[in-house]
Amino acid sequence: MYCQIKYTPEPKEWVYEEQTRQKALEMYVDGINLRRIARHLGTHHRTISLWVKAKVAILPKAPVPVEVKDAEMDELFTFIGEKKSKSTSSLVDRATRYFLGYKVVWERTQQVI
Repeated sequence: MYCQIKYTPEPKEWVYEEQTRQKALEMYVDGINLRRIARHLGTHHRTISLWVKAKVAILPKAPVPVEVKDAEMDELFTFIGEKKSKSTSSLVDRATRYFLGYKVVWERTQQVI
């Protein structure tokens, strides 16, 4: 028994057109999941994932606000099982929409808030 993997002296380059890559990124930004994009474009979902990661790597860092005048706090409750719940609180600068931080807690108490 052998692995049946075939090797070639010069491996093929898998090159997709820039239009295909751009379309995939636009679909991803629009909220379509990787597998659906891959089915639509006839590629593998891992390929789409690598394109997204490569694009994110070259994006500039988000600006950090020097001074925060107004911040907005939001809470999300998630229920696990019958009664166990966890709360995720996030804090965002209203002016720049910069994500300031978050905290996940299992018990919501005044001290935690």
